[in-house]
Amino acid sequence: MTFGPHTVTHPVLARTSDDVSRFELEESWRRLEAEAKKPVKIFCYPNGGDADFGLREVTKLKEMRFTGAVVGAWGLANAAGLQQDGGNGAFRMRRFPFPNHVPGVVQCASGLERLKLMLRGAGR
Repeated sequence: MTFGPHTVTHPVLARTSDDVSRFELEESWRRLEAEAKKPVKIFCYPNGGDADFGLREVTKLKEMRFTGAVVGAWGLANAAGLQQDGGNGAFRMRRFPFPNHVPGVVQCASGLERLKLMLRGAGR
């Protein structure tokens, strides 16, 4: 199991001041680094909607040498997504929610969900 930072108090980052946004990113990483054996430098935005964070947070995460970040929006993380948003796509990666039933887990883990998206023309 791996852990990445997610902020300290779970604010909508876009609605915070520069100082609060910086604190939330830096302190969540500092605390995770102190408590987890091998934390990953992949951030997970609280709430995770497109309007819940912005270039300020992406820039700060890059300064902190993060690999990327995931949003709360449903979708397939793929190579094309990395090139989006002027090269900041790695900091806006979509993901599948964790299913709460075994067939859903099997569908995502086996690649069936990706195949369905590809057949619909959405998973390229």
